[in-house]
Formats: sequence, C-alpha cells, structure tokens
Amino acid sequence: MQYTPHADPSCTNTTGSIAVAGDGVAQLDVAGAPLLFIAVATGTPPSACTMSVTGSDGSSVTVPVDYSVETLTTDIANAATVRTFAFTRNKVAPPSLASSSTITIDSQTDVVDVSVSGFTGLTKSRVSCSGTPRGVGISVIPSSFTSSGTVTIAPYGQGALTGTCTITFTDSTSATQQLSVTLAAPALHKLTVTPSSVQFSCAGSSPQTCTTSSVTIAESGAPLFKINNRPTLVNSCANLFNGPLKMATGNGSYASSVAGPQASVSFYGLLLTSTLSCKKIVIGDGATQTVAVHVNQPLASGGTTATAPSCTGSAPLAPVATGPHGIYVWNPYREGGVEKQIEQYVLGPGTGTPLDPDFCGASIVVVWSDVETSKGTYDWSAIDTLIKPYARPGLRVNLLLSDASEECCTNTETPTWIFTQEGVGQVQCPNQPPYPNWLDSTFEKDYKAFIDAMVAHYSSGGGDPYASSIGYMRFGIGAGVEAYPGHLEGANTTPHPCLTAWENATPAFSYDAWLAYTLGIVHNLAQQTTDKQLMISLNYVSQYDASNPNDAYSYADAVADVAAPLGIAMGAQNLGISFDGTPVAGANVAPTACDQMAQSEDIYWCQVYMRHDGVVPFEFQPIVSPISPGGYDITIAHIFQYGMDNNAQIFEIYPQDWVFKDDPSEYPSFTAATPAEYSAAFAATSLVLGRNH
Repeated sequence: MQYTPHADPSCTNTTGSIAVAGDGVAQLDVAGAPLLFIAVATGTPPSACTMSVTGSDGSSVTVPVDYSVETLTTDIANAATVRTFAFTRNKVAPPSLASSSTITIDSQTDVVDVSVSGFTGLTKSRVSCSGTPRGVGISVIPSSFTSSGTVTIAPYGQGALTGTCTITFTDSTSATQQLSVTLAAPALHKLTVTPSSVQFSCAGSSPQTCTTSSVTIAESGAPLFKINNRPTLVNSCANLFNGPLKMATGNGSYASSVAGPQASVSFYGLLLTSTLSCKKIVIGDGATQTVAVHVNQPLASGGTTATAPSCTGSAPLAPVATGPHGIYVWNPYREGGVEKQIEQYVLGPGTGTPLDPDFCGASIVVVWSDVETSKGTYDWSAIDTLIKPYARPGLRVNLLLSDASEECCTNTETPTWIFTQEGVGQVQCPNQPPYPNWLDSTFEKDYKAFIDAMVAHYSSGGGDPYASSIGYMRFGIGAGVEAYPGHLEGANTTPHPCLTAWENATPAFSYDAWLAYTLGIVHNLAQQTTDKQLMISLNYVSQYDASNPNDAYSYADAVADVAAPLGIAMGAQNLGISFDGTPVAGANVAPTACDQMAQSEDIYWCQVYMRHDGVVPFEFQPIVSPISPGGYDITIAHIFQYGMDNNAQIFEIYPQDWVFKDDPSEYPSFTAATPAEYSAAFAATSLVLGRNH
C-alpha cells in the first residue's frame, strides 16, 4: 500500500500556511513501521483547515487541523526537537556548495527552522535527494519567500530515513545558494494493539463496573504505554468513567499506564450512566505515537458488581493505590460550629462503625499557638481532644498545620513568643491579619522545629495515643494552611498595597525568596523519619512579571518538581473555582481533565496534577460548600468527578455537605440539590476512593 498526504487549499492564506511534510508524495506502508505525517504551521496561517490521506486502494481519511499559538512547557513530554540555524547568502563570493551549511536530521520528528536572508526579490526553493529510499525526502515550508524569511524543514517517509537532500535557493536575479540536509533517522517501531476493537461488559447498579477482554499492546523499545486522557480528544472514553478509565493487568493492579515494550491489559472503570457515549480508547507510547482502539457501543452483561475499597487499605483505582485516599470532612470545629451535627448524623453514637459508609474521617486544623505556648514546650492535649471522636476503626484523621491566621483581622495562630521573644517582624496588609515575616530566618528555624516535633509526636512510636489513627499531615507555608504570603491578587498589573508592604519589610519579599522558603520547608519534610504521608499545600504565587506567559503555573510547578520526587504529597484548596468565565464544576458543565495550556491562575495545580500523576497522592478541597452561598456555580457530583478526572484521590468536603447528605432537615432552605443527589455523588466516589465498611 501507498499513502499520500494532502493539505487542502484552505490551509494557506497570504500570511502563512498549515502544511504537511511530503504533500502529494506517495509514501510506502513499510512493514513494522508506523505511518507518520508531520503537520507544520508557518507564519500566521488560517485558524483551521482540512488535511487528507489517500490510499492506493482508493481509501481516504480527512483530518481537521486547528492552529493556535501556545507556549510549550516542560510537562509536554517528547515534543519535536526544533533547532534554529542561521543561513545567510554570501552576496560577495559566488554561491557554491563548499561554502554552504549542512544540517543533519536524526529523528523522524526532527523539525528544523532555518532563517534565510540576503536574497533579492522572490526566492524559490527546490529539493533534490540522492540515496534516499522511495517515498523519503524533506519538505521546505513555505517553498518560496521574498528576500528573507524563515523556512521549516520537515522530513517525511516511512521506515528509516537515509540519504542526502540538497535545497537550492534561487532569487529573482538567478543567484543561488545551497543547503545540504543529511537524513540519518532510524525507523520508528510501530505501536500496535490487538485486537483493534473491544466491548465493555458491565454489571451492578449505577455506577456499573465495566471491563473488557484482554488486548495486547506492543512496540519494540517502548518504555511504557498509557491511556491518553487529554481533554481535546473527541469521542474518547478516557474521561467518561468514574476514576477515570484504567488498565487492568494480570496481577490484579490498575493503572493509567503499564510498562512496555509489550503488555497484556484489559480496560476497567466504573461507568456513571447506563449507556456508553464514547467510541474509542486512545493508547500512547509516551512519545510520538498513539493508537485508537474502537469501542463497540452495546454493553454486554456480566462482570462483577462494584465493591468499594476500605478507607484504610489499598484503593486499586486511585492514582497512588497505597497512599491516603477517600472523602473526609474538613475541620468541623471551625467551619460553622457543626461538629455536633457531624457526630450525630455522620459518625453516630459510641465508638463503632460510623453511620455514613462513605465517611473516611476528618481533616483537622492544628493551630501552632494552641500547642507551643512557649518556645520548646508542647501541649498536644487540645489536638487529641479534637481527634478523639474520629479515632474509630475504618477511619483516618488528618492533621493540617496552620502557622498564621488567614482571615481578617487579627493573628491568633502564630505564637506570641515568636514576636516578643524571637523578635520576628510582622507585615500588615489592608483588611488582612498581621502576618509574621516568614522570610525571617529565626521564624523559619522555629517553624521547622515545630514541624519536627509534630511529625515525631504523631508518627507511630511517638507517644501519642491516637497516632495509629493519623492518615496524613499537611503543612501550611504561609497564611492558614495555604502556601502564599497573604492575599496579593491583582498585584501583577497595578500597584498593590499588600505587595508594597511586603517589599518594604525586612527581610523584603520577592518571588525568588518566597520560592526558596517554600523549598526549604519541602526539604525539611523530606528529612523526617515517619510512617505517615506528609503533604504541602499548593497555591498560585505570581512572579509579578506580566510578560511571563507561564506565570500561572510557575510557582506550583517549581515546588512540585522538587516535592514529588521526594515523596511529599500535595493539596489544592480551590476545587470548583471558575476560570476564563467557565465554571469547571458547574451544574451544566461536563467534568473533564483540565487544560494544561490554559493560562489561568485559578488552575495553578493543573500541570502538577498531570505531570506527577501516580507519583504522590493529590488532595482537593472545594472553594466553597455548595450549601453555603459563595458566588460559585458548583455541584457536588461534578466536584467529585472533576477532581478524579484530574488525578485527585483525597477530598476534604465541608461539614455542611455531610450534614445535608445525612440529615437534610438541618438545611431546609437549600434546594439546589436533593439529598438523593448528594448520596449518589458520595457513593459513586467512594466506590473508587473507599468506604469505612
């Protein structure tokens, strides 16, 4: 078979084009090698057009191609290598091959930009190749320009790319210059999945447990295979399932990726609806290739009814199966004073199994000033009193350390001796509490000492009677259990009184200093000896440089790239917030994976949660409770699904939501959802993340 790529005439306008390498050249389907067609955008092309590939047997396929300007970031793995060469025609000496530049293309995806200048008038390029196999060569895009410009050189052909091609540039005065291109790219191995179609068998009430028969994935030399869940995929099943969709291997483990170069897997997930509204599962090799496995629409009966894992054991469908997981109540002792309702309706009487099966425990804020009332003297009794009601079989209690007050207008959470005895300064922002100067080395030393004491005390063998009930410990790096030095919103574009106050402090605030302080806390946690999962909060902290296009992700990415390899988990506390005017967990919004290229500070966690998926556990807390009006269009079912679509396995849910779920009479005015809808959302999520019985 031969296959010929074509770009529609609508792909070109007066300012640029979307082109395909080897346009109009028949390329052979080489046995054992994938068919690869490289699309290239040059100049300012149309925003969208159509390309096609026709086979020598008369078959054809059309492909819509979109164009937009995006900034490549480090989380986009294995992007094509782009190199720039300066190539200037010599206006004095006669053009000759001996004086020309030489380029080597050593990869099937090696795309080279060449800056060309010094010609006169319309300048055309012509390619001639020698020693190349049939259907192998290079494309120069665009093929002509006026006097100067940038052209893209892209290889095409299947199998190994070998031989030499010469590009001859000729201008309106008939002056020429040549550029030699050596092709030395080994053949890509073909990624295959057999059989190429699967059918889900499902059982149980909604959500149903669904699985397929086994398929074999193979590609020589491939280190891994993964299910592609990019949100731009059309008709993909990846985000349809609760969890979302996983690969199930013969040893009974579930993951979004498996090791290559060959694997036998089935696809497994919990289907939220009774119908299957997707057509394919896209498998990638982590580099350049993907294969779409066709999914037969009818659902077959059979399989096993979904059974929830325990809150305290392993959760096979969680990204980190052995890490903390489940749905917890967020700090009922300081959120509306509803701890009694939680104990009555959710926990139930006594010390036995809780009334609510979806309840995995509590996440309780530890206030520094409550414990270390004088330097080096610790009294944990107040914290143990808060832990006690939740120290039951099947539950976990998580401790969240706050080193300073977050809400206006006094700071009651930093010990007073930090200021009086240690002489740490304070920073006062309008309508905010006075913050300690976190950048003061004395403060940092004292805070790290308290972290050391807290981790040691609540680790097994540390002496606390409730140590066995502790799940994870999360540490604030800034205001509250957050990771920012107070509210600096809007400081990027206008003078901001809080940023000014910080910049006038001693030591003075800067982005680099704050990042260094954060990483100091991360390294301190990594040095702890403990059997507990340690965690930090992530936030958006701006570099205050409006020209930096990656500012939305810079701080969180920089922190996570150090923390994740050290085993430090991460949490974000704005789940459900809208960005770019779009409510990401609203009543009429279908949850999906976040867009890693969206430049929005409201999803600062997005690249982190994608790049380090499966490395450490991720936590989410909603921005508000849907029951407490907060100006956000969010629903509890979409909060859970959106979080799991973005690889979270821990949810800290406001106590009002738990109480409404188990006794709606406490909130008679709330009508945006029914208790049945709440129960269904919690139950569906706990099937993936765990129940207490």
